[in-house]
Amino acid sequence: ILVDVERGVLPQTRRHLYLARLMRIPHIAIAVNKMDVLGYDEERFTAVREQLVACAHTLGIDGLAVIPVSALKGDMVVSRGANMDWCTGKTVLEFLETIPLAHEAPHAGLRMPVQLVLRPTDQFRGYAGEIVGGNVTAGDELTVLPSGETARVTSIISDRREQARAETGAPVVLTLDRAVDVSRGDVFAAGTLPRIAQEFEATLCWMSEEPLEKNRTYRIKHGTKTVHGFVKEFVRRVNVETFAAEQTDVLRLNDIGVAVIKTHEPLVVEPYAVNRAMGSFIMIDEFTNDTAGAGMIV
Repeated sequence: ILVDVERGVLPQTRRHLYLARLMRIPHIAIAVNKMDVLGYDEERFTAVREQLVACAHTLGIDGLAVIPVSALKGDMVVSRGANMDWCTGKTVLEFLETIPLAHEAPHAGLRMPVQLVLRPTDQFRGYAGEIVGGNVTAGDELTVLPSGETARVTSIISDRREQARAETGAPVVLTLDRAVDVSRGDVFAAGTLPRIAQEFEATLCWMSEEPLEKNRTYRIKHGTKTVHGFVKEFVRRVNVETFAAEQTDVLRLNDIGVAVIKTHEPLVVEPYAVNRAMGSFIMIDEFTNDTAGAGMIV
């Protein structure tokens, strides 16, 4: 996150920190830029850093790195430079190269939204998609959602060859031991099954100049499935200055709020905190085809 040392913490800075927390980003660096404009003033940097740390503390963010930089002169970006010998922390590049890689928490079971049904011949039927949670092994039993039908995996094809097992993040084609009714947008699942819902609560980040109001229909793209839906009711709006909850009946450009979403068809959903792919969606304006907002299922 970039902060101008002359202007300090702005509402946009608070908004970005709040969004980073919502998205469960585990490591955040704030580059306090334009240090050269103020003659590399350590006291001014310390004051801005204290504001940022206080804001992060309010949000429950740990592991915040605040780095003074001069993008124009290059100080503390790649190399340390000669102008801020009072700074003993890492440069921006050192921070990026040394943070531990983020790992998803162990998941309850297989999650694979079906992207495409492959029928190159009458003898072959495969289901293509990316594994977004858990893993799959040949012989595993899985459930097709929302229908609830079950089948066993007979083969796993990845990188044009058959494999015995595939992990989270792998693009695969699965074949099953029997014919089941599967189409794009269905989900293969195993273990503890996700919820099938037409109504759910979600945090929304609104990105359109056209306000979000109740009962206006949007296309909701969730994984590989797109349905129509609308806001049934607003729960609250977040005041980015204080992070307090406020009552509202509308979300405007750059607003963040919580609302109850109702869809015309059922979706296979999980909380964003459990599975990012199964818990996120975008709202698309039907008339302009613009992405109007993004949501994270609570």
